[in-house]
Amino acid sequence: MILIVGAGLAGLSTAYHLRGPVYRLYEKEKEAGGLCRSYQKDGFTFDFTGHLLHFRQPVIKELVEGLMAGKLDRHGRRSYISSHRTYTEYPFQVNTYGLPPEVVRDCLMGFIATLAPSTTSVPSGDRSFKQWILENLGEGIAKHFMVPFNEKLWQVSLEELTSDWVSWLVPKPDVKDVVNGALGIKDKAFGYNPSWRLAQRIACACLRTDLWL
Repeated sequence: MILIVGAGLAGLSTAYHLRGPVYRLYEKEKEAGGLCRSYQKDGFTFDFTGHLLHFRQPVIKELVEGLMAGKLDRHGRRSYISSHRTYTEYPFQVNTYGLPPEVVRDCLMGFIATLAPSTTSVPSGDRSFKQWILENLGEGIAKHFMVPFNEKLWQVSLEELTSDWVSWLVPKPDVKDVVNGALGIKDKAFGYNPSWRLAQRIACACLRTDLWL
């Protein structure tokens, strides 16, 4: 007998892949799902949390979409950053159009400076998240968004965070992406999550996310 404690994503996945062996699955809540659940209040349905599943492996994406066939809708990202008395589309680094000219200049000049060969002697695996931001996005983008937003999000100095996790979550744009973003040219979606799948039974109260600095 195999005992599985918790019917969250990990527990349910374990039970699904065991299949043949006998197991028992225990969950303290009234329904399965762990954080991948929703609750209703005043006629609206809310998720317990966001950013639940990041499909980095095609086989996992195919498995989930197969299990949820016909029950998923695709939604485009509608996220905005409130700063400098305006709304800037997310991600900030490729959407600076509409910000004050001096802010756009800081972001462009800072990013251009990152294109020069690096002179740092710190191994890439030992760099802090703040060092990664400065080296890959520049001082302007760091100052006007990346540092204040992420320090508010993580509640610690970015010097205390490692950078080994950011390569796929915070991709470095190329020069064309940054220049297009400063000019208001939108010719492609950017980032790892420009769209996502949402279960049809979930009624979103609002698909727009305001990222306040």
